[in-house]
Amino acid sequence: MGNPLIAKKDKYNIRRLYTLSLLLVLPSFLDFSKSLIGENVIFSIVTYIIVGGYAYGFAVRKIKPKDIVPIIILGFLILLSYSINGNTEYYLDKSFLLASFFFFPIASLVVFKINDWSNFFEIFSPFAKIGIVFGSIVIVRGHSSMDLTDSFNYMEFSYAMSPLVIAMYVVLRKRFSVVNLAFFFAGLVTMVSFGARATILFTIAFILYYELIYNSKNAIIFIIASILFLLIYINLDSIMEYMATLPIFRDSRFITLYLKGNLVESSARDAIYEACQSRICSMGVEVSGFFGNRTFVLGQAYPHNFVYEIMMDFGWLFGPLILLWLAYLIINAYFINGYYLITAFAFLSLFARYLISGSYIIEGKFWIFIFMMLSIKHFCKINNN
Repeated sequence: MGNPLIAKKDKYNIRRLYTLSLLLVLPSFLDFSKSLIGENVIFSIVTYIIVGGYAYGFAVRKIKPKDIVPIIILGFLILLSYSINGNTEYYLDKSFLLASFFFFPIASLVVFKINDWSNFFEIFSPFAKIGIVFGSIVIVRGHSSMDLTDSFNYMEFSYAMSPLVIAMYVVLRKRFSVVNLAFFFAGLVTMVSFGARATILFTIAFILYYELIYNSKNAIIFIIASILFLLIYINLDSIMEYMATLPIFRDSRFITLYLKGNLVESSARDAIYEACQSRICSMGVEVSGFFGNRTFVLGQAYPHNFVYEIMMDFGWLFGPLILLWLAYLIINAYFINGYYLITAFAFLSLFARYLISGSYIIEGKFWIFIFMMLSIKHFCKINNN
């Protein structure tokens, strides 16, 4: 007979992976519901309560005093930051409140406690498929009965799809089937039809990474994949021009920017970066706290770069330490034997966007990524003892 204690631990670990899966598919579900019933605050609140109820009711075994330390630290930093900069409207923003009081506690109490990632993609697979169906329905309805650009933010929509599509690629490569191929293709088309250029580029980067790392020793598959990528690259202009004529891609920012020759360029972002660099070079040892960067960046936009944002928020005293700590977490997680894939997945689908867009303090996925990295580090220490 098996050890009942180990079985119980496994049960809770699976529940934690289910909770993480729910968190990752949640944005896609909310986009889907919005396409059906519009922006409904009550429905959104009920949805968050249900997900939170599952997390705390089924995935949390026992809360010890040390478990709430991260929550206390975040609360202290929020109060301290508010006392420094007093930007009230930012601290009452819905995205910030959700990131800080919904995603952060669940990530710290549930995601951090995951001690086995070996079956993550197997558990996440049905959630990813459902999320891709949600996204596809949003696109179909957007082209038939509503204006996508008026109802949805292309950036938020595509970053909601990103972990779903990348996970489906892993599932497809691990277990090829027509069904898995169809879901991956549907997710990719959905993301390209109404998505940020970075999400497509990060997805391509992950595919290249996967094939180089996991299939370079399989000569036949590697050669076929290389030929396909080469053919696509050679004929990319023609492919993009043809796709631009299809109705489903009429709102594709990726295709539009590619045809204009602006796929990797952004004059607005360049101006923001110049403002950030000016502030960092002149701020001395000043610490502005959360949202402290907003007043120094062109009309109170965010820096669109995680490194700049951390430096502008925490200054030269603490900024470099935070960046080094995060780099250590990522490097440590990646080079743990057996966790290359989950780290690459988390980095490219959850974190990489903050290097060129987004703002960490108002994004729940940032905290999910952080506690995934901490979970891997924590599990490695326990496993090696």
